[in-house]
Amino acid sequence: MDQNGISYFDWMDLITNTYDDALQKAHVDLKFGDNRALRNKELDFASGEWERIKFFKQRLPNTDDLCHVLDRFVDRMPEMEYGHRREYRLAVAHEVAVDGWLKGKVFAPEDRKYILDRERYLAEEYFNNDRELGQYIETDYEGYKRISLQRLFVRFLDIYDDFYRCYEIRKDKVNEP
Repeated sequence: MDQNGISYFDWMDLITNTYDDALQKAHVDLKFGDNRALRNKELDFASGEWERIKFFKQRLPNTDDLCHVLDRFVDRMPEMEYGHRREYRLAVAHEVAVDGWLKGKVFAPEDRKYILDRERYLAEEYFNNDRELGQYIETDYEGYKRISLQRLFVRFLDIYDDFYRCYEIRKDKVNEP
């Protein structure tokens, strides 16, 4: 850092170390849910903010800009701690429904995990890109949740034969040596 501002590499190094230190002190598990993705999203924002200041304001970012980015991170940290993003919670609800339906089927443990992980990922992508979510959050969230989860589950049932049946172990083969 010099009197003109903070270079990109110093900016990202300082912010990355600050974020990681804060997350470690708050005992945030980056392997839980979508915490790592949220951390990376905040780092992307910080990188974009440096570029925005450099190219649009025609100067290097200063400590005030750094404080702005760090304040944003602090505001969003509670989301990371417990995986509270609505999109992720809705995706987990879909995963639970799929897991309940799969109980009657036999899979190798790694195949069951693959199916559940894939369905959670697809559901989160669905909710991240669903334009209706913002409209219904305030008015009729429970109705939106019920209809959307039902829609996702029907989609899962529709693709089951094409994508997942091949992982099933036939019940008569389970007890054979």
